[in-house]
Amino acid sequence: KEAKLTGAEFYNSSETYLDILENRNESDFSAILAVLRSHTAPGATLEYGCGVGLLSMLLAKHGYTVTGVDISEQFINSAKRKFGALPSVAFEVIDGLPLRFPDESFESIVTSSVLEHCTAVDAILLEFRRLLRTNGIVVIETPNMLSPLTRLKLIVDRLTGRRKTF
Repeated sequence: KEAKLTGAEFYNSSETYLDILENRNESDFSAILAVLRSHTAPGATLEYGCGVGLLSMLLAKHGYTVTGVDISEQFINSAKRKFGALPSVAFEVIDGLPLRFPDESFESIVTSSVLEHCTAVDAILLEFRRLLRTNGIVVIETPNMLSPLTRLKLIVDRLTGRRKTF
């Protein structure tokens, strides 16, 4: 069953959201890297919702062969400018499901701060299942906006100039 992804117009035109992604740093992804590295050897990895490609680049530095996909052409263009020359990273724009990859294409799939933006989460998770090899791993990170610690971090980031907006 084919599913159309929504939000591409917003993410293709939002300079604010692009700025937020451009200002993330490597420490934002340390937990994801630790989980992935402790549960799987480097191999073919899909980063779903790769944004401007920072996590894809970090994974490539650790030996993973990464395909980063996103619905935003603006984000993918930024990722290609920054990290497109790396031999073990490829970036592409997606606009729906299923993705163009054959069954069991990836040993690992990662997604960071993406699923909370999606309306077709069930279809996305089924697609992950199709794309994941036997004994593969999916690492999903989403913010818990109800947590006082998450809110405190956002306030501190804003006060220290790390993030200009929430």
